[in-house]
Amino acid sequence: MRSATAISILVFLGPGAARAQSACQDDPPECAVPAVVGTQPCTIFTRRAIERAANGILGAEAPAMPALRIGCSGTTVDNRGRVPCQILKAIAWAMTGWRQFCTDGCEETGRTVVGRGCRFGMLQVPESEAGPEVDLTRVVAELPYNAGTAARRLAVEWGRTPCVGDQLPDVAEHWYFAVWASDAFTYANDPNNPAFPVLRPPYGAGAGSFDRGSYPFQEVIFGLAANPPREGDEPLWTPSALALPASEQICGTAGCAPGDIEAPSQAHGRDCPPVAPPTDGGVPDASVPDGGDAGPPADGGNAEVPTSVVGCGCRAAGARAALPLPLLVLCLLLLGTRGGDGKLPDARDAVRLEGMILAHDAHPVEERLRGKESIERVAVVPG
Repeated sequence: MRSATAISILVFLGPGAARAQSACQDDPPECAVPAVVGTQPCTIFTRRAIERAANGILGAEAPAMPALRIGCSGTTVDNRGRVPCQILKAIAWAMTGWRQFCTDGCEETGRTVVGRGCRFGMLQVPESEAGPEVDLTRVVAELPYNAGTAARRLAVEWGRTPCVGDQLPDVAEHWYFAVWASDAFTYANDPNNPAFPVLRPPYGAGAGSFDRGSYPFQEVIFGLAANPPREGDEPLWTPSALALPASEQICGTAGCAPGDIEAPSQAHGRDCPPVAPPTDGGVPDASVPDGGDAGPPADGGNAEVPTSVVGCGCRAAGARAALPLPLLVLCLLLLGTRGGDGKLPDARDAVRLEGMILAHDAHPVEERLRGKESIERVAVVPG
C-alpha cells in the first residue's frame, strides 16, 4: 500500500533494475531466510545509507568493517574500514537499480528482491555471507544493513586479492581486483576472456558502448562510476572516471591466477561526501570528502536513466530533531509547492535540500593515506 505522505516516484530503468524486475516477477527461491515485506526508501535516504556504509560508520545498523591492509606486504593495516563510495553506489545500481524491495517507486511496499542462488536485497548479498558477523535476516529486511554487509564483503576481498600498485585503500583504482572478486574472481570476469570483444569502449560511455554482457563485472562497475544514471537532470552520484589497469598485465587463460599488477597512471579518491555519524553512539566518520574527483556530467549514451521527483527525503530529514528551524521550514515548503505555482518539487530541489542537510550533518576531520609519508606518488586528477 502506498504511503499517503509519499510524493515521489522512482522509475527504475536499466540492466540492474531489469535484473531486479525479473527476480520480482517469479516466486523467490527457497532460501535459509525468507523474503520479507518492506517499504522502498527514496533516493536521498538510499544514497546516504550507501555513503555511510562505504565510510564504515553505520554503527549498529550494519556488521563491523574489517581493518584494511596498506601495501602489498600485509604488515601495515588501517583500522578505519571503508570502501570507495562511487564503487559501492555503482555496484548497488548494477545489481538492482538501488532496489531493496520489489516496488515501482519509493515509499511503496513489496517483498525483498531475491536473486538466483539466494542473493538478497539492493546489493544482492549472497546467502553464503551468513555467519557470526552477519545477520542474514537483517540483510533481507534492512537496506542500510544490506549496504553495510556488501561494503564489508568488498573490504574482505581487498585483503584476499592481488595488489594494484601500492594497494592504497583511498585510491579507487586500487580496488579493481576486490570489485572483480565481489562478483566472482574467476575466468568469467577476466578482461582477456575471448567472450568479451577485444576492442570494447568503456561501459556506458556514449552511444557506442556495448551491452552489459560484453564486459566483465569490474568494467561494468568502473564504467558506471564514470557514467552514473540520472534522476531528472541530476546524476545519482558525481561522475568519477576511474582508470582501468592495462589488461595485458592480467593472465588471459582459464585456470591461471592473476598476480600483482601496476596501477594506472591516473588515480581518484573515494569520492565520499560528509555524512552524519551513527545515531547509536558509534564512532563518527574519520574522513572528509575526497574532493577533486568530480568531472562534468557525462552526456548521453547511458541507458540506465531513472526519472523521478524526489521529495520524500524531506520527511526523513524532518524526523531529525537536531535540524534547525529554517531547514524544517524549507522541508515543509518543498513538500507543498514551489513558488506558489502548484508544481511538485523536482530533483534539483531535493539536491539543494540534501546539500543543506549534509552541510549540517558534516563532522569533517583530516583524512590521511596512512603508512605513506605523502601522497605525491599518487596523481589525483579530475574525473
